[in-house]
Amino acid sequence: MHVKYFSSTTNQLRNTVHFMKMLCALMVAASLVCGCNRDSETEATVLKRLDEVKTQIAAQQAQPVRWAFCNKRDVESAIYQYAGAKLESAKAAEKNSPETDAKISEYERLQSQVSQLRMQQVRTRFPSFTTPPATEVTTNADIAALESKLAEAKAPIAAIIDRRAKLYSKFRDELKVENLVAEYARDRFDLVVDSSDERYYGQSKVLFRKSTEVVDITEGVLNLLKEKTK
Repeated sequence: MHVKYFSSTTNQLRNTVHFMKMLCALMVAASLVCGCNRDSETEATVLKRLDEVKTQIAAQQAQPVRWAFCNKRDVESAIYQYAGAKLESAKAAEKNSPETDAKISEYERLQSQVSQLRMQQVRTRFPSFTTPPATEVTTNADIAALESKLAEAKAPIAAIIDRRAKLYSKFRDELKVENLVAEYARDRFDLVVDSSDERYYGQSKVLFRKSTEVVDITEGVLNLLKEKTK
């Protein structure tokens, strides 16, 4: 069973309805082929089969949906840490000259400043209750000037920077949250709900649940990730 962030119950019911329609069509066809003398026998067989299908549907409806929470952001964070560690190992194998390493450090410093300025600009435009407002106003001209310096710093080491970016993307894409959750939840749960918003923003994607005790499988998925990245 391939478990995603939704249940397959709808598909099962759709298949059941399709099967019942096929049975009805079979009953009509059998009546035309076999003639009136065998109508009662054919009808009895089909009705018996329909009763069996009804029993199966009732049994499926009686089974509760096995569902659990998983914090998608926590799993993504672990994947990013894994990709970062792999990238650091790749950097150590580059054996660049001290001059090249100095240029890379300067580029990374400017890149960090650009990111901070962009974040300040966002905080100025969209203040929130959880984040204090920016004390300094960041303009587009400030960011453009720093981005120009960043482009100049990148020019002599562009091949190294671009190669590192591709490596990081490759390491990060080796593991997908959905695949990890599906592998862990297989044969355990029918439905897994992302609980990230509930933890970080106090909001839940679940509008109603009968039971307040729901299993959280985040730790189990993280342990599976550790096993895969040993």
